[in-house]
Amino acid sequence: MKSTVFLILAIVVSGLPGVGAIAHPSIELSDRGGISSSHPGLTPGNAMGFTDPSQTPQRTSLAAEPVTVTEEVVKFVRDQGDALGRREAIVKYPKISGMADPALQEKVQAAIGLQQAFGKSVEEMRVEFEDYAWLNELSYTVNYNQHSILDITYRGWGTGAYPSGFERYLAVNLKTGTVIYAHHLFKTEALGQVARLVNQVMQAEIQKKMAEVKQDYGEEEIDLKIYAAHQFRVKDLNHFTITDRGIIFHYEYGFPHVLKAAEPEDSYLLSYDQLKPFIRSNGVLSQLLGEQNAP
Repeated sequence: MKSTVFLILAIVVSGLPGVGAIAHPSIELSDRGGISSSHPGLTPGNAMGFTDPSQTPQRTSLAAEPVTVTEEVVKFVRDQGDALGRREAIVKYPKISGMADPALQEKVQAAIGLQQAFGKSVEEMRVEFEDYAWLNELSYTVNYNQHSILDITYRGWGTGAYPSGFERYLAVNLKTGTVIYAHHLFKTEALGQVARLVNQVMQAEIQKKMAEVKQDYGEEEIDLKIYAAHQFRVKDLNHFTITDRGIIFHYEYGFPHVLKAAEPEDSYLLSYDQLKPFIRSNGVLSQLLGEQNAP
C-alpha cells in the first residue's frame, strides 16, 4: 500500500450515512464519539503513483437497484502556460445511471460527486486552475461494486515545487443516496475498540519502519521522534475502503516531502472476522456478510 492521502466512495445497501475526510470530507468523528464538520478543498497531498481508472461501465450484482458507473471527462485549458509550461489538466469523475428512481439516482450522483468530495464543482475547479495550475490530473477507481456497495477512490496529482498527489474516499448508501460513515458500519459504543485494534496494526508498522530507517540511515540522519505522535484514533475511522476481505483503514502521516521515504505503511486491512464483534448487525455490511456466511 502507498503512503498517500486517500479518498474513497462506498455506496451501500443498508444503514444510514453520515464521512470521508481522507475518506468522507463532510463529517469527522471525534475521539469522544461526537461529530464535527469539515470540508477540505482541493489541495496537494503526498507524493504517489497514479493509475488510470477502468473505462468499463460497472454494475452492482445484488443491489436493490442496479447501478452503472461510467466516466465523465473534462479538460481544463489555460490561455497561457504557467512557469513550467503547463496549460492543461484532465478531470475524470463517475457518472451514475441505470437506477429506476430518478430522484434517488440524482441523490446518489451528488453523494459521489466532486462537490461532496472536494467542496468544489467542476466549474469552480476550472476557475481555480486558471488562477493556479497545480493540478495535472484528477481521476477515480471503482474498487468494489457488488452487494449494493460501490467503493470508489478519487486520485489526483499535480506539480508545484515537486510532484505530489492525494486520494480521498466517500461511502454512500445506494438505497437512500446518503453518505456512509464509520458509525454506520460499527456499533457506536464499539468505535473506540475498533480504533484501538487498527492502532495495534499501525504501531507494528511504525516499529517495522523505524527499524528499517535505523538500518538504512542511522538515527543521526533522521530523528525517530517523528513517529512518536502518530496514533490511530476514533476520528480516523472514517478513512476506509470496503473490500471482499475486510475493511482497509487509511491514515495520513503527513511527513515532509524530504522524509516521504521514511513514512510507514499507511493502510491497514482488518478482516471481517476481526471486526465481527463490532459490526452493526443490521448495518450496511449485513448483505455482504450474510452471503459470506451462507452455507
